Amino acid sequence: ALERRLFKYVLMLTATPNRGPACGATGFRVHFDWSVASERRADKYMLRVDSPTGAVLAAGGREGHVDTGAWARAGQWFFLVTIGSGEVVAAVRIGPDECG
Repeated sequence: ALERRLFKYVLMLTATPNRGPACGATGFRVHFDWSVASERRADKYMLRVDSPTGAVLAAGGREGHVDTGAWARAGQWFFLVTIGSGEVVAAVRIGPDECG
């Protein structure tokens, strides 16, 4: 139900709940937590919606959390990127698996 991509030094990027009610369903809330190891040179991050250059949902340090409003949808991607370079360090997709 959850597709996740973590890169070097990313300890965690989680979404709760990680599954929407149906493919393309909208109107549910998601809670995100992230943690990036101290070995990573960047210390400021953004959680972006739909693409690595999409709308900023949250910005913070190596550890953070945020809740969406009731607008998240099944099949939607969220990207944790560094502030400055925009490098993607983690990505998570809200299920279900059959969404394209």
